[in-house]
Amino acid sequence: MSPETAADLAGQIFLYYCSAWEYALAQGMQSIGAFGTKNISTSEDVMKMRVILLCVALAAPAFSAMPAVAQDAAGKTAMGKEAKWQGHVVRIDKDHSMIDIHGGPSPSKESRKVAYDSSTEWTNMGKPAQMEDVKEGSFVILLGHVDHKGVLHATRVDLRLPRS
Repeated sequence: MSPETAADLAGQIFLYYCSAWEYALAQGMQSIGAFGTKNISTSEDVMKMRVILLCVALAAPAFSAMPAVAQDAAGKTAMGKEAKWQGHVVRIDKDHSMIDIHGGPSPSKESRKVAYDSSTEWTNMGKPAQMEDVKEGSFVILLGHVDHKGVLHATRVDLRLPRS
C-alpha cells in the first residue's frame, strides 16, 4: 500500500470515526478507564478524542512507509559504494574463481573470500598484469562490491609489495 493510499484511507477512517464519536459523545457515552467508568460528555473530552484520532490517523501512514524508506537507503549504500580490501593471499581456487585472503576492509588475520571473473582487472603496482602473477602469500589490494554473504566480487586486484 502506497503512503498516499494509506493517507487517504486513514483520512476516511478518521472522518467516519469522528462523526461516530461525536454522536456517541453527545449522547453521554461511557468510558472505561483505569479508575472505573465515567460519562464522557464535555466538549473538552470531545476535543481530546478528536486529537487522539487525528494523531493515530496521521501516524499510521508515516509508520507504514518507514520500512520501505529504510530498505531503499540500505540498498543505495550497499550498491553505490565500492569496497576496498587488502590482505595476504592464503589460497587460490581457480576452479571456482575464488581467492581466500587474510585481511579485509582493515588489516587483520581474519580469512575473507574474494570472487573474480573475466571482467576483473589485474594490476601489479598499478601497471597491467595477469592473474597468474598473484601467488599464495602475495599482498593484494582489492576493489569491488560485497554481496549479502560477505564475499567481495572483485573488479580490480592490485598486486603490491608486502607491508612491513
